[in-house]
Amino acid sequence: MKKALLSLIMLAIMLLSLISCTQTPELPYLTDETATNETKEKASYTYNPDIEDSANNTMNIVSTIMDDVPSSYNGELYFNSWDMLYKLNKETGKMNEMCKDPVCKHDTKECPFFGQQWQTGFHIYDNKIIYLRGREKHALRGEPNRILLYDIENGSFRSIYDYSIDATVFSMDYSFHGGEMYFHERVYDEDTKEFDKYALTCLDLSTFDKEVFYTEDYRKISVVGGDDNNIYYIDLLNKKLCVAKNRDFNNTSVLVDDHAGYFALYKDRVFYVSSETGTLSSKKLDGSDKKDLGISDIYYMYITDKYVYYWQRIEYDIVAPPVSPGKEEQRDTIPLANEIYRCTHDGKNVEVVYKAYDGEPLEMGDVVYVPNMLYVFEGYLYTTFTEISLKDDGTIDRDASTNSRGPFSYMRVNCNTGEVYIIEMPEI
Repeated sequence: MKKALLSLIMLAIMLLSLISCTQTPELPYLTDETATNETKEKASYTYNPDIEDSANNTMNIVSTIMDDVPSSYNGELYFNSWDMLYKLNKETGKMNEMCKDPVCKHDTKECPFFGQQWQTGFHIYDNKIIYLRGREKHALRGEPNRILLYDIENGSFRSIYDYSIDATVFSMDYSFHGGEMYFHERVYDEDTKEFDKYALTCLDLSTFDKEVFYTEDYRKISVVGGDDNNIYYIDLLNKKLCVAKNRDFNNTSVLVDDHAGYFALYKDRVFYVSSETGTLSSKKLDGSDKKDLGISDIYYMYITDKYVYYWQRIEYDIVAPPVSPGKEEQRDTIPLANEIYRCTHDGKNVEVVYKAYDGEPLEMGDVVYVPNMLYVFEGYLYTTFTEISLKDDGTIDRDASTNSRGPFSYMRVNCNTGEVYIIEMPEI
C-alpha cells in the first residue's frame, strides 16, 4: 500500500513539473500596437526581414559619429564595443571579433583595434573601416592623433594620417558623408608660433587628399552633409542649418532659420522640427517646397528609404508595488522617450514600432528595455538600451547599457512585428 501511495505521489510531482515546464510565461509589457515583445530568456534569433528598409547614410544626421551606432556595408552590420569592432552574424545573432588573430589578447598596439577611440565610433567605406587611435605615450588611449584604415578583406591595417604627439591633432567632433570625412584639426599659427589654431578639414576617402577650410567660426560648425556643390552644416551657437555654397565658407546662407533642434538630410530634402510650430517639417535643399508634416513632440529622428523614424517626448512614472504593508510604492521616471514611431516621408501612415513601457505597475520579473538611439537596417531597428526592472527589495533598478561600462548589449526590433531580441556583446 505504501509503495502504491509513493508511486502516486511521484507521478503527481512529475505531472506538475511537466505542466510548469510547458506553460508560457505572461509577457508583462505587451501592447496592442506591438505584436510580440520577448524577453532575453524567451527570444529566439531569426533573420528574415519582412520589409526591406535601410538608411541612406549619404546625407543622414546619424552619419555623424556616435559611439553606439553601428555601421552597415555590403549587406553586413558592424558594431563597436570598448576596444573591439565586431561583425554581426545575421543567421546566428552572434558577434564575431574583427581582429583575425586567434591568439591576440587585444591589449597591445599590434592589435588593429587596441586603442581605437570607441567614444568616437567608426565608419565603413569601400570595404575599409576608418577609425581613430589615441596617443602612443598614453597607451593609445589619449587624445586621438591617428586616422587608421582597416581592410575588411585581408585584415591589414595602416595609418592614413599621423599627427605629432605634442603638436597637430584633430578633435573628436567628426562625421562622414558619402566618401568624405569632416573633422577639426589643430594647425600651426604663424603669428603665435604654436599649434593653437583650428581648421575644418575634409578628407577624401578615395584619394585621402585633404581640403582645409579656414573660417572664423569653425568650432561652432558641425557638418551634416556634403556634395560636389555645397556643404551643409549646423551653426551650433544659433541652432541654424546653413549652406556653404560652392563649398566656400565665405559664401554661406541659412537654410533653416528657426532654431530647430533636430535636422536630418535625405536626398534633396531636409527634415527638421520647427521651433515655430513644434511639428516635423521638411523642405528642399534649395529652400523651396516647405511642408508641415503635422507630427509634434519629436525627440529624435532617423530617415530611411521608406520612413521617418522618431521618438516622441513621452515620459512615464514607473510604479512598483510596496515592498510590505504600510510602505509606500516605488516610483521612477523613464529619462528617455520610450515610444518609437515611424511615418512615411509625407508625415502620413503613422504607426508604433516599439513601446518599452505601457504604464502598468512593475511586478517582480518584469523587464523594460528603454532604447538609447536609432539605427535601421533591412527592416530591423538596432539600439543600445537601458534595462529597467524590479529588484528583490522592491526598488527600481536601471542597468544602463553604455560604452563607459563596456562591453554592452544591443536590442534588435523587427520594425514590422515589434519582436525583440537582445544581442549580447562578448567579453574581451
